[in-house]
Amino acid sequence: MAPKTLFGLLIFLILLVSSTAFSFQFHGFNNTKNNLTLEGDSKVVEPQGTLKLTERVNNIFGHAFYNEPIKMIEQTNASSPQPKVSSFSTCFVFSIVSPSSGLGGFGLAFTIAPKTHFPEAEGGHLLGLFNSANDMNASNHILVVEFDTVNGHKGEFDTKGNHVGVNLNGMLSSTMEPAAYFKRGTKEEFNMEEADAVCAWIEYDGETEILNVTIAPFKEPKPSKPLISEFIDIKYVMRENMYFGFSASTVYDYIPNGSLDSLLFNKNFALDWDKRFNILKGVAAGLLYLHEEWEKVVIHRDVKSSNILIDGDFNARLGDFGLARLYSHEQVSHTTSVVGTIGYIAPELTRTGKASASSDVYAFGVLLLEVVAGTRPVESSGQFLLVDWILENSQLGQILEVVDPKLGSVYDEEQVELVLKLGLLCTQHKADHRPSMKQLTRYLNFDDPLPHTSEWRHCDSQSSTTSFGFLEAMNSGMIASSQSLSSIGRSTMSIEDCR
Repeated sequence: MAPKTLFGLLIFLILLVSSTAFSFQFHGFNNTKNNLTLEGDSKVVEPQGTLKLTERVNNIFGHAFYNEPIKMIEQTNASSPQPKVSSFSTCFVFSIVSPSSGLGGFGLAFTIAPKTHFPEAEGGHLLGLFNSANDMNASNHILVVEFDTVNGHKGEFDTKGNHVGVNLNGMLSSTMEPAAYFKRGTKEEFNMEEADAVCAWIEYDGETEILNVTIAPFKEPKPSKPLISEFIDIKYVMRENMYFGFSASTVYDYIPNGSLDSLLFNKNFALDWDKRFNILKGVAAGLLYLHEEWEKVVIHRDVKSSNILIDGDFNARLGDFGLARLYSHEQVSHTTSVVGTIGYIAPELTRTGKASASSDVYAFGVLLLEVVAGTRPVESSGQFLLVDWILENSQLGQILEVVDPKLGSVYDEEQVELVLKLGLLCTQHKADHRPSMKQLTRYLNFDDPLPHTSEWRHCDSQSSTTSFGFLEAMNSGMIASSQSLSSIGRSTMSIEDCR
């Protein structure tokens, strides 16, 4: 499913704080570097001066915020103890550019938030602002006006694309309308992704607490009647100082089976081995394309089970490219910040901060082990590491003891043993000892035999121990219940140099 690309062309924002007017206006975005905070894939395209929030890549996101916080809560007094939200209005123009009509999906959010950095946010329908754990959490303090062109998620609300919605603290719209504008008293629906450009007006009256949202094709005058006009109490969403900006995300259409981790760790569902093996081969093929077969090298940097989307036929799609980076085939990564998800981060990243195809291979190796064992890479206590536990079982000659109990005995032992050994091969300590994705794919297809395990090295020093007594820890009940992992912008958690 092809993605779309979105451009914000013009922003005009006026905020009224008590009797003082605060305003800023951009006629294009050239020479605005000192005024904007850009994150993710957003950038200013020169010399056109357009603000581009995403690239033509599936499941990525970008943010752009005015870099100065704006006071949104007026001082209260004895006669008016309740906080009062400042009135504000904004007008902006955006365009959604698609490779061809109806392909892929997109979301754009006008956003008022207490911060400009969302390190744990997910793409897709969460638009780079929320994640599955904090979506609709009152502690977010985020107001969103979304301009959506795809079907919604979870088969519940926002189920039709091409709509405008108002959301408080998450991506469930409190009010929603199909994209339309009023022309000479008649409501005219139109397709936002087929329009050359769309003009949007968002106005909030702090006295009446009425929010108006109006849209129209760019060449049309502002309609006399808004598309949405609702009483919305936002004083408990607002903090005293807030940032105004935009977030956008390319997404897939609705994926009926959700993510791989939701299937693996569903207590009421057992994903059979044939589907697991097929999913792993699909992910391997996707990474091979990114690393070696496309014109650029794409380092994903956040391969994990929650980023593997499963379609209706249980085929895998590698999603969430919010941390991904493009390189030429001759280029070496110079990025020095540690990104990824704890449990999937290759050991060398904590020392060098430089992501590579090999660090993606390490994460894929952890994924291989996770899918067989039905166990998360780390436990919340930090006393259990999946890779070490499986390595210890392998050294004791009982590697099949780690197989997910939900599989029972219904699995292909040769395939399972291959995947487990391949997972250990991919998670070797030294990056240059790991196979490439091309080699991995050949192993998974039984085209080549695995190298003998005596050739593998899981330590820098031959004298170092590789066992940390995880079997004893499990038997003594020391292992905490598994919890979901979240992406991080920079890891401060130490990782042992040698297992």
